[in-house]
Amino acid sequence: MCQLPHRYKNGNISATFLATRTHTGNNGRKRGSQSLRRASKAMTISAFLFWGFLPLLLIIAVVDLATMSQARRVRMLRRCGMTQSAIADRLQISRYRVRQALA
Repeated sequence: MCQLPHRYKNGNISATFLATRTHTGNNGRKRGSQSLRRASKAMTISAFLFWGFLPLLLIIAVVDLATMSQARRVRMLRRCGMTQSAIADRLQISRYRVRQALA
């Protein structure tokens, strides 16, 4: 631990000063700099994975929506709270076809 000058040992020092006080090791680097490098490397890897998989996920979602069958689209719209007649109007099919898809 860092040795504080005598005048600070009696408790007349602010907590912010103690929190901002730097601790150095034998080679002049701050303690924990190696763990910070490891943490930043982990953040770099996780950021790469996030930004690498996000476009892939978006492409898969768009392809899934584009190739969705009519029956699946009817079930999705019904799950979203639309009525059978609203679904029929939106998909430009008869209400009978909507009922068949939901059955």
